[in-house]
Amino acid sequence: MAGIGNLTAKQRKLVAAMLTEPTILDAARVAGVSERTAHRYLDDPGVKRAIQTALDTVLGEAMRKVVHGMGAAVGTLEILHQDKDMPPAVRVSAARAILAAGPSLREATELTDRVSALEECTGAKQTLMKKLGVSYE
Repeated sequence: MAGIGNLTAKQRKLVAAMLTEPTILDAARVAGVSERTAHRYLDDPGVKRAIQTALDTVLGEAMRKVVHGMGAAVGTLEILHQDKDMPPAVRVSAARAILAAGPSLREATELTDRVSALEECTGAKQTLMKKLGVSYE
């Protein structure tokens, strides 16, 4: 599997720009290539993998920050909800947020587990079919 080290300098610049610029045209300008060349690069499997890897890294960092702040956020909601001096609308809003968070987190966790199980099954199927010499594409 080709990594970012196998890309040209301009391809690496485009990968980086794709994370910071709002459009392909803007990313192409930052990378110093034409929009047409950018689209050609974006069709390259190595560039696609590099962008996906970079996005995974950025999203992973963002997720770590979110998880880090979750405890404090729930604590703030609990304080607002329990504070008898708060207006009822604020207390109800805090209660709703707390109640909504539980099922949403559970759904996300269950979905992650289900996707992981499907990926494992798919990988096992592909391995078996390769061993049997059967094309699975």
